[in-house]
Order: sequence, then structure tokens, then C-alpha cells
Amino acid sequence: MKSIVLALIGIIGLTSSTTKGTTIDVAARINPLQCVHVFERTGRLINGCYEVTSFVNRNGAIWALCKLTGILDGVDFEEDIEVPIILRVDPGCTDCCVTVCFGASILRVGVDCCLDMDRVEEPCTPADFPSELLCPIVLACRTIGTPCDHIVMLLNQLLY
Repeated sequence: MKSIVLALIGIIGLTSSTTKGTTIDVAARINPLQCVHVFERTGRLINGCYEVTSFVNRNGAIWALCKLTGILDGVDFEEDIEVPIILRVDPGCTDCCVTVCFGASILRVGVDCCLDMDRVEEPCTPADFPSELLCPIVLACRTIGTPCDHIVMLLNQLLY
């Protein structure tokens, strides 16, 4: 009888520890701004990725400071770049949803190489970030006269 009770306690303990592990795995979120998949129009850059390191205000416009990584002409590539962004608030989203739109740009790499980067959008939803971070960004974007520096400060909170 004692061994049956101990076996049941062991099974319950094993089940609860497995459940806790699953809960932790489900709760772990991957920040989509750590690798925004990008495309280069000429096809020279493969597996391109913007890793956003911070957002900044440049003369009233928001820019993303990124590390561009990928394979350029068959060789591993990494370059620090600045990309203009526009924030789009999705009116159809009932939760706080923001899309970060990275602008198209031509990047000079070295002396004789230019990369023609296509525009790309990265949605930021409550599935990726806590609503406590997204909702103030949505409110700031919808409020006329919100200082650009304030929006930049809110965006930078998404990166930590």
C-alpha cells in the first residue's frame, strides 16, 4: 500500500514538473525584432536579417539601428546599418498591434558593392510582446503631437 502511494506521488510530481516545463517553454517568447528577414533585390545577399539594436530620432524621423547579417556572394556578411522606419497601427486589431515598416534602401558596402534592400514589414502583436509595452506605442502613434523622442523611447523598450 505504501509503495502504491509513493508511486502515485512520483507520477503526480513527474506530471507537474513536466507541465511546469511546458508552461515555461510556451511562455518564452522570441522577439521578432531580433531577426527581421530581409530581401536584397539583386539576389546577392542570402538569408538576410536585420537585428534591431535600437531606435533613434533623426531630425524628427524614426530610424532603426541594425546589424545586417547574411551571406553576401557566398561569404558570411555582417554590417552595422541605419534603416528608416514607419510605424503603422492596425485599426482592425482589437489588441494593441503595431507594424514596423522598414524602408527600402541602397547600402554601399565596401568600394564597389551596393545592396538594393527591399522594404519589409514586421508585425508586433501581443503574441510577441506584452500589451503593457505595445499599448503605449499605439496610443502615442494615435495622439497628434506626441514627441518623436517619446515614441523612440517606447520602441526601445521592445528590445529588452
